Amino acid sequence: MNNIRSGYYLKPRWIHEIPLPPCAREIYDYFLSEANFEDRISSGKTIKRGQCVRTYTDIQKALSWNQGYRKKYYTRHQTENAM
Repeated sequence: MNNIRSGYYLKPRWIHEIPLPPCAREIYDYFLSEANFEDRISSGKTIKRGQCVRTYTDIQKALSWNQGYRKKYYTRHQTENAM
């Protein structure tokens, strides 16, 4: 039996049926993949299972993509509206 060391998460199929902008769908997937699977201590605070702490800048950097030779980002406005 293979061991999935980095863990896994389940995502409902209905998420693709909801008319969400691509930015919101990507942020949803990002949070699912980044949420803690066990309690952790970060900067002296306990981050519980299922939680994650990210800034808007962290989200923008994590969801960037390359278009030709340039790196593209969602704008702060797009990120805030998706949240």
